[in-house]
Amino acid sequence: DALANVVYFARSFDPSVQRHRVALFRKNVNRDQIRRAIDVFATVEGSGVHAIHGIGLDHFGHMSFVTRVRSFLDPDNWVALDRGLTRLRSTPQHTPLHDITWYPIANLVPVSVDNERCYVAWNDSCCALARHEAFAGRGLRPVEIERAIFHLVRKRQLDLAAGILAAINR
Repeated sequence: DALANVVYFARSFDPSVQRHRVALFRKNVNRDQIRRAIDVFATVEGSGVHAIHGIGLDHFGHMSFVTRVRSFLDPDNWVALDRGLTRLRSTPQHTPLHDITWYPIANLVPVSVDNERCYVAWNDSCCALARHEAFAGRGLRPVEIERAIFHLVRKRQLDLAAGILAAINR
């Protein structure tokens, strides 16, 4: 139940969609997958993208889900990479997400070595912003920076979001 809620509950603002996704996850997961997940979660290192992906749970082929789990496991050091952030690719400022590969038809960012590289760069940017002198003393975690950038993207303030990321990556 906890894993289902971490991965699926936050994916929609509609409670009926949330409940449906959690119920579907619970129906399709088996004990071996949960045991494997527990083992991986206890030992995951670095970005963990391929280790978490390798568990083989439903939707763990997508960066959004895999990175959400990684972020949940260590919110002080890892962020999520939601597919909505791919909108930053359209900005003139170069961001860590400019080289990410995504499939618009399926509306997902697949797990790949190149996308893991973009994810690590994105994560590093969020970590650097959380430690930046402009935020000194505020105790911000990288996940809070990630949510702030994502909020700007959702509000279609792409140039502002990209400008913040570009400035930290100079």
